[in-house]
Amino acid sequence: MIGRIIAERYRLEARAGEGGIGAVYKARHLLIDRIVAIKILQPVRRGETHHRDWFLREARAANRVNHANIVDIYDFGDTEDGLYYLVMEYLVGEPLSHLIARGPMPVPRLLDILEQSVAALARAHDLGVVHRDIKSDNVFLVERGGRADSVKVFDFGLAALAKDARLAPEGAVFGTPEYMSPEQTRGEDATPASDLYALGVLAFEMLTGRLPFVSADRKHILKMHQEAPPPSPKQFRADTSDEMERMILRLLQKKVSDRYRDAHHLHEDIKTQMRATPRELDFNPVPAPPRVPTGGGEAAPLSAGGVAHWALRSIMYGRMAAVAPSEVSAAPDVQSSLQELYRASIEVARIENQMGEDRKRVEGAERRAKDARGQFGRQIEDLAGEESRLKRKIAAAQETAGKLREQRDEASKILDASWAEIARLESQGDEAALRNSYERAGASRARFSARAHELAKIEAEIAKMSASCASIASRILELRETLHRQADQLDGALKEMRARLASSNRARAKVLSNLEQSARVLSERLEIQPACRPLAEELHKLFAPPPGATPPERRTET
Repeated sequence: MIGRIIAERYRLEARAGEGGIGAVYKARHLLIDRIVAIKILQPVRRGETHHRDWFLREARAANRVNHANIVDIYDFGDTEDGLYYLVMEYLVGEPLSHLIARGPMPVPRLLDILEQSVAALARAHDLGVVHRDIKSDNVFLVERGGRADSVKVFDFGLAALAKDARLAPEGAVFGTPEYMSPEQTRGEDATPASDLYALGVLAFEMLTGRLPFVSADRKHILKMHQEAPPPSPKQFRADTSDEMERMILRLLQKKVSDRYRDAHHLHEDIKTQMRATPRELDFNPVPAPPRVPTGGGEAAPLSAGGVAHWALRSIMYGRMAAVAPSEVSAAPDVQSSLQELYRASIEVARIENQMGEDRKRVEGAERRAKDARGQFGRQIEDLAGEESRLKRKIAAAQETAGKLREQRDEASKILDASWAEIARLESQGDEAALRNSYERAGASRARFSARAHELAKIEAEIAKMSASCASIASRILELRETLHRQADQLDGALKEMRARLASSNRARAKVLSNLEQSARVLSERLEIQPACRPLAEELHKLFAPPPGATPPERRTET
């Protein structure tokens, strides 16, 4: 695969890694000169429809999430011979698994990395994307702005924007056994809570340097996730705080309802712990590269194959034709080659100018698309955070309402019993006992009224918060639909722009081929002429001879 050009614009330069469903290559975008990473679906998977569809969904899902802690997706598609590719930003750093392999990490650093990872997943979940395979190999640490632990979550290879039964066999189990939630081990659909469980495994591993459930048998690990209680982190690290242990054990609960409500809930808890565990992040500003002077000094050599290259060649061969013997310069092949050289030089200049404009349009469209996705994402994130807080308030209020309801009902029972006792005592004429019963009835009535009043107040507050939640959910849905609609439009426009740029590149290649052919004819016919030797030497000081041409000093006239 090295050296192959994908989709007429990405040249594979080196193999960078391999995952469960794809190999990753370092590549260069030939049309805009950008270093990228390309994931290509393994050939053995090419015929498996569900793998192919998941692979393409990875691009759409991650591309639309657009978060600083999620790898950027630039392009995706398939080739004529059936290869499916995903073009991503090229990351320089190391996976979190390498850091964990060096041993347990300090709590402040753990919280910093975990906070960024949770922020990334919160945005993904807000947009309906479940990662399904969170693990230490899928969290990458890069240096950004001098910060060594800038997180990038990637490989949404099993993510799905919506459930689609056609994508996988019923009951299929996908993921990494050591990080799988109990529901995933049973073949059930992964949910945002499944990602939170995997984060619990990851946090345990970062804190202790080992996984919570360890076995050489895959089936045994899956069973442990389903049934075995998670071990206390304090067993393996005595200085673990109560708050850290509580957070990790809550993430590792078997029942979804016993975990954090959502990633926003977890994010708030981590932020609280970070405030209680102050640290100074390690900032090591990267020195700026030396500036290259843009004026004065010697002129830079002309790049071979560029517009200036062919414009100068046209001029030099025209001068050679002017000093060459008339029978040579007037020869039909020389004249036609000169004319083609002039024409094609103008044509390649026009095409490259157009390609320059097209590149600017593509890059501008990519920026606008990214900005739009980011803007929608931030709005949705803010709303989802507020919705999360409201739902937690509603849950707490409902719990309080349940207790008040029990107290009200208990007071009602006591009141009913008191009235029955009063009726009995009135017939007996026991004044002292009757007075006590009236007192108990009054107290029960007061308790009943107080609890009923408090309950009505809380129920009204719950109704109000529920209405706010419904309004927020409706707004989130509206924003998500608008985001996907605009993303589809922008993706379509970008596809057309890229197709136009690729078409121009093909036209440019054809014109350059004509230029090379014309230059080769003129080199063979003119540079061997004694009168043209000084001009030929001047030309070859700036450029290498055309492919296949013999240097002028070694040629003999025939």
